[in-house]
Amino acid sequence: MCTVHKENAGRIAERVTIGATERTGQGRCVSQIVGRFGTGDGDQAPDDTEPEGNAPSPRASRRFRRHLASAVTAVTTVADGGFRAAAVAAVTVVSVEPLQVLASVDADSRMCEWIGEAGCFGVSILPWRAQVLADRFAGNAPLASPSFAGIEYVTAVTGAPLLGTAISWADCKLVQSLETGDHRCFIGEALALGSGAGDPGDPLIYVLSRYGRLR
Repeated sequence: MCTVHKENAGRIAERVTIGATERTGQGRCVSQIVGRFGTGDGDQAPDDTEPEGNAPSPRASRRFRRHLASAVTAVTTVADGGFRAAAVAAVTVVSVEPLQVLASVDADSRMCEWIGEAGCFGVSILPWRAQVLADRFAGNAPLASPSFAGIEYVTAVTGAPLLGTAISWADCKLVQSLETGDHRCFIGEALALGSGAGDPGDPLIYVLSRYGRLR
């Protein structure tokens, strides 16, 4: 059974870190989502003179990533007495039976520490109209408070917050984590699934270093 919460809007705690909005002293998002018209962590397209067919340079790797359209999600957990969240585009289903979800998080992000300590995480698939919320979790708008004041959410099994505005959500226990270069991948087994108020036909997409839409 889910527990529904809808906190009254409150004062955003000054520089409260929620999710990956704090990373080695800088406010950054684990998946380099920085807003509709922003660019992420050097994701600018390389100039046309860059050689083709060579071993991938960091710049070419970022260019490849820019073209990989992804759904924007909120990855959430509970740590240090509060809710933690980050906007993450690198999320995928790696098994259906049992349902297992993989979230790839920047290895320098505190989100890695928090998920590891909690042993659980939630994934909420965001709709197009949730851009401001995604920006808040990415550290590019006023940060959310550890109580999620003003944010509608539910809790299911693990206690991780699951967004009421989501298209769909999964509440997961952590079953495996592994290092993959400059990221850490967390695999969670879903203990509960649910839906929010988001339009399934209008998900929030991230591509070419900005938000996109299917419509």
